[in-house]
Amino acid sequence: MLPADALTMAFPEIPGRIHVNDLMLRSAAPNDVAHYRSDALSGLENLEVSLRMANRSWCDVRSLLDFPSGYGRLTRWLVTKADRHLVTAGDVDHQAVRFCATEFGVRPLYATRNMLAQVFPDSYDLIFVGSLLTHLTPSGCRDILAALIAVLRPEGQIVFTTQGESCLMHLDWYGEHFQHAAGLYHQQIAERGIAFVPYPRSRDYGITIHASSYVETLMRTSFPHLTLVRRQERGWDNHQDVWSYCLAGPRGHYQ
Repeated sequence: MLPADALTMAFPEIPGRIHVNDLMLRSAAPNDVAHYRSDALSGLENLEVSLRMANRSWCDVRSLLDFPSGYGRLTRWLVTKADRHLVTAGDVDHQAVRFCATEFGVRPLYATRNMLAQVFPDSYDLIFVGSLLTHLTPSGCRDILAALIAVLRPEGQIVFTTQGESCLMHLDWYGEHFQHAAGLYHQQIAERGIAFVPYPRSRDYGITIHASSYVETLMRTSFPHLTLVRRQERGWDNHQDVWSYCLAGPRGHYQ
């Protein structure tokens, strides 16, 4: 068992060290480091815009959950906006959570795969769910949202990303396995509004495409106490759609 902060890399343009197991960094090549940074900053910008459109700022965030945090691609930037003790990094990868807690001083949330049975140590003013619903079955997406929305504070905001229908145009980004499943993706989107194809040797983890109409209907019927604040097609790193919802009782008027 190595220490949580063992085997790390550092780059001057990125705050904090990067764990060698952080798969979000493809390599130490300048282009990959630049993308790692720009992807995180795109997430941070989306949170700031979502807060602003709900008439809020970072000063209103007293408790923040980054889920899944991984090894802190975004977490390292969140602690530049909010006090580190107000930030929680959560993931099913417990080594990743330990690293975030050690490296960035944030609160750890060691998640289970059954989110409906997850015990949360706090409730949250802001929850970011980046690139998770993009990999889950329809029931898995619904369970994740239900579990996280249940721990939103009054006037709290959840921001999550999906891969929209525009992603059907570049299934090759995800590998030949998914490119060959193009017909299945189009069929499922047409029939159900959501398409899921698992990774080889997996049943419940793969690449998921959401039609915007499916997300809107799901949120309206399953979580009617939430208000849509913002939807930005391909808003995260010119790839994933960004959705922002606020719990009932917002201050002011949403634009």
